[in-house]
Amino acid sequence: MTQAELAAALQRRQHTKKNLKRYMHTRSFNQLAGRCTAPGSDCPVSHAFARFILGVFALGILLTGLYFAFF
Repeated sequence: MTQAELAAALQRRQHTKKNLKRYMHTRSFNQLAGRCTAPGSDCPVSHAFARFILGVFALGILLTGLYFAFF
């Protein structure tokens, strides 16, 4: 390999690392934190209704267990 080819390969490798770091610290972590990363991107939707239904089912199971424990 010539010196120019080695320099080009090193530059590509550094650019790839830079892009990977940029992706990790902007896209994936922002999505996990619930922030939109770009216009038109999928923003997290509120899951309040799903949490409410899950809470109702959990309360029902708990109350059923208490009923059979005491009666």
